[in-house]
Amino acid sequence: MTEYIGDPMRPDGFKDMYVIEDVNLPLTGEVLKVYPFEGSLEEPNAFVSWDIIAHSFELQVE
Repeated sequence: MTEYIGDPMRPDGFKDMYVIEDVNLPLTGEVLKVYPFEGSLEEPNAFVSWDIIAHSFELQVE
């Protein structure tokens, strides 16, 4: 995940990229895919960019 917290007019608010959850994927022979998306967090108020690496991915918004 990459987060941007700060003044949108100054590019100094990016935090270092980090992994939220790292799981051991079973070796199934399936190709892993990258599912990128962007959005915002309410707390803390931040713009974020996610890269999900998985066999498949489903986003559920409640």
